[in-house]
Amino acid sequence: MDRSRKERWEERAREERAREERRAPDGIKLLAHLCEMARLAHDPPPKPDPKRRKIDESELVPEDLFLAQNPPLKGCARIWIYHPELDGGTHFQIKMPSLSETVASLKEKIAQEVKILVTRQKLSGKVGILDDNKSLAHYNVGAQDVLTLYVERRKLSLS
Repeated sequence: MDRSRKERWEERAREERAREERRAPDGIKLLAHLCEMARLAHDPPPKPDPKRRKIDESELVPEDLFLAQNPPLKGCARIWIYHPELDGGTHFQIKMPSLSETVASLKEKIAQEVKILVTRQKLSGKVGILDDNKSLAHYNVGAQDVLTLYVERRKLSLS
């Protein structure tokens, strides 16, 4: 009888350790989230200009010159995205290897982050809606620029 009680106690202890091990990553995620929130409080993202003037593409700096003037910091370029439909308006950052990456590759990273299909995403910048096959540098998207993410709603046909 004493042996079975000891075995039950050991099994409960193993189960408790396993439960705590499963909880640990959640604590780490929470800590990372709190650190990110503290960083944003000290270094908030730039606000999109609600009345920004749409500029013509001819006013942009040529792509190669823009890339030379804006090298990626610490091996990556951080792009601010504003999604007005998520939680009443949310900012988040996407890390890109370079500003020479296409808008389509940025959309793929956004899809991984916020779970919105690439085909439903529309990104707007200082020149208006960004074309998927052009680079971020083509549109002069830099570290302090905010791109606005719109979600294209599908219309149901009643035919």
